[in-house]
Amino acid sequence: MKRLIVYLALAAALAGQTFDSHNAYKIRGTPVSMYKKGTITATAFTDFSVTAVQVQTFTITGLAVGDSVLISPRTQLIFGTGPVTGLVWHAYCSATNTLTVRFWDPGNGGNNGLIGLTPIFDYLIFR
Repeated sequence: MKRLIVYLALAAALAGQTFDSHNAYKIRGTPVSMYKKGTITATAFTDFSVTAVQVQTFTITGLAVGDSVLISPRTQLIFGTGPVTGLVWHAYCSATNTLTVRFWDPGNGGNNGLIGLTPIFDYLIFR
């Protein structure tokens, strides 16, 4: 539960939202009516120098267009022998029951040590 509260507080800060006096979280003035959490495993990454953006989709039952999505790697991502730097991702609901995640390397190829890596991400969805 503490992890959920931290995620919601982070989402509130990023979205310019706040908790009310009863600690009820609202998005655009509407109370959160559902949240779902779980894990997804990314398909093995390919060469980021060929295409700086890699799009992956995942099926999550109950996901609806307009839901808010947060994802975070379960463990530190490793590039060679050190932590990954410069890898960026964006997650959103692209259709009913479909989570789309765009991974990209702004350096166009600086993270090729990720080829074949299948990282696990925790997700949190709320509406």
